[in-house]
Amino acid sequence: MQVTEELIDHVANLARLELTPEEKAAYLTEFPNILNLVAQLNDLDTSELPASPVNWTSGLPDDATSPTRPDNTETYPKLAECMANAPEAEDGYFAVPKILDN
Repeated sequence: MQVTEELIDHVANLARLELTPEEKAAYLTEFPNILNLVAQLNDLDTSELPASPVNWTSGLPDDATSPTRPDNTETYPKLAECMANAPEAEDGYFAVPKILDN
């Protein structure tokens, strides 16, 4: 794969990164090395390894158990003190700026 400045810009855009010209130059030299290391994984013989079923929703093996606890709601007695520290609040909740276009 040919690593170009356009590819670096595209990947940076996907990762929501703003790169300086110096950072772009560094990635132009380092990115091919990273891709080559990842490509070496294709050469590994995994035929002798046992299958490891994974639940792709939880990321845990299918037979794994996850500790659970009951959901308990409670009112925080010092809500007014917490909200006093909020730069912006709305209806008793912290208001945060929108970060996505859609």
